[in-house]
Amino acid sequence: MLSKSRILLTVILMDLLTGMEFDLFVPSFPQLQNQFNLTPFWIEALLSINFIGYCLSLFFVGSLSDRYGPKRLLLLGLLSFIAGSILCLCAESYLFLILGRFLQGVGIAAPSILSFLIISDMCSLKQRHEPLFTRLTKKFLSVF
Repeated sequence: MLSKSRILLTVILMDLLTGMEFDLFVPSFPQLQNQFNLTPFWIEALLSINFIGYCLSLFFVGSLSDRYGPKRLLLLGLLSFIAGSILCLCAESYLFLILGRFLQGVGIAAPSILSFLIISDMCSLKQRHEPLFTRLTKKFLSVF
């Protein structure tokens, strides 16, 4: 069984991945525009496709997590995100790039949503209301 500190660290890293997934993509716009000979509209559409996949996936994450468990759904979401990332990396056409971005959006929704569920299952109501920075500082200092 993983300790609470490791689980908390994992949840934090998953949340960072959720934010970074979007932020790391934007600087590649000029190169993608040159690679696929596209207008800025079609490059920016990749953000929309990703967000559509994310939003559609949100409808199912909670109920599937209740049915199959959050761990399985987290793994499935992360595998979907990795598959989408590989598809984007190997994309020879814009269609595959769109499909990869959509899969990334679908996959990243699970860690994004389930991280809140994991924290609420781990912590008491009192702990959830304590500021996260205070808890992290206590955990960090307890290691030393």
